[in-house]
Amino acid sequence: MTWLIEGILAALFTVVLYLFFYSFYWASCIVIGATYKLPKLTAASNQTFNDIVVLLPAYKPNALFLEALSALKRAIENKPYIKPVILLQEATDEISHHIKSYGYETIEKRFSHLKGNPYHHALKFVMAHLETQKASGRLNPSHVVILDKDNLVAEDFFRRLESGLKAGYDLVQGRRIPLAKQTTWQMFDSISESLNDIMFRAAKTKLGLMLEISGSGFGLKYEIMQEAVQNLDGLAPGMDKNLMVGLLQHPMKSLYHPELKVYEEKTASENAIQKQRTRWLGVQYDIAWRYGFKLIWMGIKSIRLSPIDYAISLWRPPRSLQLFLVPILAMIELVMYLTIGHLPYTAPLMLIAFGMLVLGFVVFMNQMGLWLHAQDMFLKLPKFALGNLRAAIEGTKSKHRGTFIHTDHQTVKTHEQ
Repeated sequence: MTWLIEGILAALFTVVLYLFFYSFYWASCIVIGATYKLPKLTAASNQTFNDIVVLLPAYKPNALFLEALSALKRAIENKPYIKPVILLQEATDEISHHIKSYGYETIEKRFSHLKGNPYHHALKFVMAHLETQKASGRLNPSHVVILDKDNLVAEDFFRRLESGLKAGYDLVQGRRIPLAKQTTWQMFDSISESLNDIMFRAAKTKLGLMLEISGSGFGLKYEIMQEAVQNLDGLAPGMDKNLMVGLLQHPMKSLYHPELKVYEEKTASENAIQKQRTRWLGVQYDIAWRYGFKLIWMGIKSIRLSPIDYAISLWRPPRSLQLFLVPILAMIELVMYLTIGHLPYTAPLMLIAFGMLVLGFVVFMNQMGLWLHAQDMFLKLPKFALGNLRAAIEGTKSKHRGTFIHTDHQTVKTHEQ
């Protein structure tokens, strides 16, 4: 019986240490990211670009994709070296006709019948297509930009992107801004994106570490993208975190550029956000399980912190679940101390962790001006946290390996400039 009690206490202490560490990690990233300012972008040389290829994988595109192409056309104006390549997948004849009227290179292909992640198949196909065009002399790509089918780029997108690339950065990640925040789920999705911008892009850029890409709205060197795509793991239930493993093979300079704006549609329904989180959390923990220690070893061998930092980032708990659990455990800790006078461990770790989360929360809310939404966030947090827990469990099931869970979007006709 003693061994059982000792085992339970050891497991409890492990959970407490885990949540304590990631509370510190979370608060530190927010405080550092909140102080981030875009560095002065001075051209490292009189660099001129070859072709900048804009990849637009479009699975079952709707009318919103036509808006995205209109925004892209405005941003490209008078820049003939920027060349969109559209990969249409399972588009209707009507939508396909409208898309082709823009005059961009358009390839129609299906991948859903193939074994493995269809998004990986799509990226590998289109990168092989670019390599063929390069070999034949029809294309000379120096950089690649990835955009989603719901991404509406600002008119100065490419000018700002080029300023970052000319300043010597290998990868430049823009900021994705919601088209609308009308529903509770759109608001939570938008807040999550803003947290990611501060914690995993702004903070990492300021620390000189490799930032975490957000899946679209970024540009990077063609050769790096080509190699990273070829190394994608077809069993991973997602794309961006899998691609990060390949990108980290290279000692790159990366930049988070908050003025590089991409407008996108946020998930509007509970069902859609559950599917989105299942994909995101599924690929996060799949990559953490299979590549976490490999990333640490990569960092040790190459004497770089970025792969190690990314492994630590992958092992983090869902933030909403952390925000839900830590206050409860801190309260249990306080009650335990007041009733029996001591804790199973030396310091009140959960009370300290709670204080760190409060610090991070206050800094973030002030930074983003979100105090008007605070009450709604607190009321919806338990449901959101439990939903993320379900999504994390569901996403790691074997049936999702080699899949890509697509998120449904509404049709949006206009966006704010």
